Amino acid sequence: PETVISVNTLSGAQIEIETQTIVLVNERPALEDQYDRLARLTPQTIEGQWELAEWCRENNLRQEREVHLWSILELDPDYEAANYALGRTKRKGVWGTRDEHMQAMGLVKHKGRYLTPEELELIEQSDENRQQQQQWYARVKMWHGWLSSNTLDQQSALKEFSEIVDPLAVKAISQFLQNDPNRDVRKLCINVYSQIIHQDSAARLVEMVLTDVDAYIRQFALETLKNSMAELSIPYFIHGLASPANLIVRRAGFALGELGNQKAVPYLIAALVTIHSYKKEEALPSYGFSVNPNGALGNAQGFSLPPDVEVALRAGQYPYGVQILNQPAPTLTQTVNVSVAQQNPEVLEALVSLTGQNFGFQERTWSLWWQNQNPLK
Repeated sequence: PETVISVNTLSGAQIEIETQTIVLVNERPALEDQYDRLARLTPQTIEGQWELAEWCRENNLRQEREVHLWSILELDPDYEAANYALGRTKRKGVWGTRDEHMQAMGLVKHKGRYLTPEELELIEQSDENRQQQQQWYARVKMWHGWLSSNTLDQQSALKEFSEIVDPLAVKAISQFLQNDPNRDVRKLCINVYSQIIHQDSAARLVEMVLTDVDAYIRQFALETLKNSMAELSIPYFIHGLASPANLIVRRAGFALGELGNQKAVPYLIAALVTIHSYKKEEALPSYGFSVNPNGALGNAQGFSLPPDVEVALRAGQYPYGVQILNQPAPTLTQTVNVSVAQQNPEVLEALVSLTGQNFGFQERTWSLWWQNQNPLK
């Protein structure tokens, strides 16, 4: 084996090294050696550092380039070319990156967006809330499963549900309990909502009042709202008065009458008569027509004979012609949308209950009376 190896340096010199003295061999691109040599020879001046930074750019040495750009700024912080090359701009006489300018304005960066510290705090709280909601999903799902058993698990589930007061549990409860086909489970759902005095639980109870298929459950939910969250529920029932479904409008009107809140009066007046769209099947017009012996059609533009009839006619089997009527043919229909103005008796009853007046379904009369009772100040 060779005891000596030769090494050619960048300067052109040749060095011989005994192999037994070599401890480590570190291979690297020749470009890095070239850079090291230039860096040692380049003076610490703006011109020299800029020239080396440009050489680094041409050879894709990004990190090394930034080192020399910052060296320039140490010599002259206002040197424009170096600042721009580093992605810095000048605002209000100060050079800096976009992040630095935003930080100077008191903003913080979060997932690519600049926010105030208060906005970031709200987002972090939302993230924490989502995590807690996911935890509630897992627990409520498990307890919901226990309800169908006849073991101690059922009693444990009932106990756990009776202790829920966290508004972050509302979504999980609505998913697993609110639409359960078992009436007792939906009744339990209402009881749990009543423990959570919050707008989210009030909104869910209003939803049950307006949409549950069971009249008992609807009334139970309404009584629960009257006893615990009447004020919170009013805006949601008012919103129900604008529903495209007439049944929802009428149920919302009834609920507002039961809750007895005067705030609802102008909205009830506007909902005395509401317009709703329905789909309706209509029969398409049908026509009878006659055929002369020569095959000509009378008053039958756009019609054609059934093939077997046409062949028989042309063969002379019908010397007196034929008459084809529309009765045997199936009735053709089309679906059309119709708008219907509907009076809502539950809304009227609510108005009578709240105001002690009765102007029927005369919305204008109601409006004039209400304006007279509540003149603009």
